[in-house]
Amino acid sequence: MGRAIRGFTLIELLVVIAIIGVLAAILFPVFAAAREKARQSSCMNNQRQIAMAIQIYAQDHDEMFPTAGIVWGALKLDAGVMRCPTDAGKANGYVYNNALSGQALGEIADPVGIFVTGDGRHAATPATVAYYATYDNVAYLGRDIVRRHGNKVILSYADGHVAISAETPPTSGMPRPPMPEPQPVVWKYPSGSITATTPGQIDCTLPETPSGQVNEGAVSTKALLGDGYFSFKLSRSLFNVNLVANGPRVGFSSGDYLSGPGPYSHKDSSVAYRYWFAAVEYFPYSGISCTIGGGDNYAPLYGAYEWDADTVFKLERIGTTLSWIGIRGTTNTVLRTCEVDDLEPLFVNVWFNSGVGLRECLLRGYEFVDVP
Repeated sequence: MGRAIRGFTLIELLVVIAIIGVLAAILFPVFAAAREKARQSSCMNNQRQIAMAIQIYAQDHDEMFPTAGIVWGALKLDAGVMRCPTDAGKANGYVYNNALSGQALGEIADPVGIFVTGDGRHAATPATVAYYATYDNVAYLGRDIVRRHGNKVILSYADGHVAISAETPPTSGMPRPPMPEPQPVVWKYPSGSITATTPGQIDCTLPETPSGQVNEGAVSTKALLGDGYFSFKLSRSLFNVNLVANGPRVGFSSGDYLSGPGPYSHKDSSVAYRYWFAAVEYFPYSGISCTIGGGDNYAPLYGAYEWDADTVFKLERIGTTLSWIGIRGTTNTVLRTCEVDDLEPLFVNVWFNSGVGLRECLLRGYEFVDVP
């Protein structure tokens, strides 16, 4: 009589499956890391070849780096070299540093520290009022660099070496044309004793007095989009006032500050949503109070700032930073800064509590919209 064949029990099968699962959990990350290491090595080799091709191009073209518009077409590299193995779906997985576009080799101050190519992507954009056109696979901003190798980025450098970095390298920024010349502010909604018929000038025609409470003003017809500034000078000296407690308040307001057309809709602080103004007040003979606030965020800065009839006061937005600046002669003094939305429309808002005026009121920027 033959022996009975004994099979595996269910528990034995489950134990074997569990062991296989544990081994897979241990080994799969190891295999994935090994594959990523191989991809990193391949990517570094690709970028080394690209950097070498760029160096050869420069040597053949009067020691000049290729410009952003022609770099990838001028190199004539094999298609496989342009593909990052970690981002194999893209025909070109790399970006060229726009800071080197058209630069001379001899002008590179730190060839060891400035990158030439890196992991990344950038899609071309058309020219606008504020920016020149951009090109595919050229790095202008930090977001054009992609850390795709274990949260790190592979970069080639101007001296020829290639490295992997956990840090996003500095970039040149978006290419911009020169900012248009400043234009005199044109005013609308002048109230009460305000005279604002001449662009660039505005006056409160009441006598200059420390106790006046006229609370009248006007706004600009244009609101600034993006980078730019508003600047002005005082048209009458306040030196003869014993206590300048009611000087002009001058600055930017957002669209929410203008609740509707009319002579008073621009100055009622009870409906203000965001506002940034300076007031020449509280100081006999000299000084300025710079206030930057938004809603309930009222943050005054009181301190002596020596000014004279030729001092230029400027409220400037660069990116998301808004700064109050005093310019006396060749000396620029930053009085206060705050963070704002970089595209929030800002219009000039002026109101007076006594008979004082402003002159040389200028707006400068790339783009403007009409104030309703």
